[in-house]
Amino acid sequence: MTRLLRYGGAGLLVIAVGTAAVLLWREHLYRQALEARGSGAARVVEVQKGWGSGAIAGLLAREGLIREASVFRRYVRETGLASQLKAGYYELSPSMSIPEVAAKIARGEVIHKRITIPEGFTLEQIAQRAEREKICAAQDFRRAASDRARIKRFGLAGAEARNLEGFLFPDTYTLPYDVTAEGFVDAMLERFKAALPELPKEAACPALRTWKGVVTLASLVEAEAKADEERALIAGVYVARLKRGMKLECDATVQYALPERKARLLFADLEIDSPYNTYKHKGLPPGPICSPGEKSLRAAARPEKTDYLYYVARPDGRHVFSRTFAEHQAAIKRIRGQ
Repeated sequence: MTRLLRYGGAGLLVIAVGTAAVLLWREHLYRQALEARGSGAARVVEVQKGWGSGAIAGLLAREGLIREASVFRRYVRETGLASQLKAGYYELSPSMSIPEVAAKIARGEVIHKRITIPEGFTLEQIAQRAEREKICAAQDFRRAASDRARIKRFGLAGAEARNLEGFLFPDTYTLPYDVTAEGFVDAMLERFKAALPELPKEAACPALRTWKGVVTLASLVEAEAKADEERALIAGVYVARLKRGMKLECDATVQYALPERKARLLFADLEIDSPYNTYKHKGLPPGPICSPGEKSLRAAARPEKTDYLYYVARPDGRHVFSRTFAEHQAAIKRIRGQ
């Protein structure tokens, strides 16, 4: 009996030691799996709302970002991260360890898209850049920026409001990875609202009593001005001409009316039949010709009072301002070295 107990106790000890060895070996493999690193290019994956750690682990395994889904599930459960995993788009690499992947998803380090729209861009230029930067297709952007319901909600009305030209604020945007054309347009409109200065109590002229008039004038200033300190003065020249019933004769409006932008306008271009041709039609054009920045908006809202009626660009981009046509012609000759 004593011998049996002795052998039985030894057997139990062997089993216990064997079990401990297996558990230690499994733990060793688990720790190795945590730090295991693969190879391959990084990729974007979407963790959807409502997904638990099991669904996320399955996605990561299918995409080749982790080797074993069970190891990921155990790790996030033991570390308390299982309840912190957040939905969104993530850029992950097979070279990342499971703790690195889990931490990134738990912190919600989702990826975004960034795009910069320069001041003075037209709606078409914005659409082309949005497609090039993989924000959305150009045709989708055009459609969203011409949607009648969106235009009306924004506060523009009437048949002349064909699209949101001029109200798409130029800036750098950080957007959700899955942003739509509609979402991008709405973000630009919100940024425009935030950038608007207050309208003065008394408008410089009747054409500037509405925001549409101010933005239209601001778009001309944006297209013509290179030096910030000249913006309000250029706006003032246009106001002076409006008050006198003169045509604005703004080259930028002719460029907007042309099928394609030209490096230099010809006299024949000034004859183009378009309501945007301010060489043929008095007053402001029907709407903005580009997206003005904040400085041009402020200049148009509060143009400088002046009796200048003309200006001509110098080679450095600044302008020479004149009160009479004779002075203007003389300035042109001086600049051209005639």
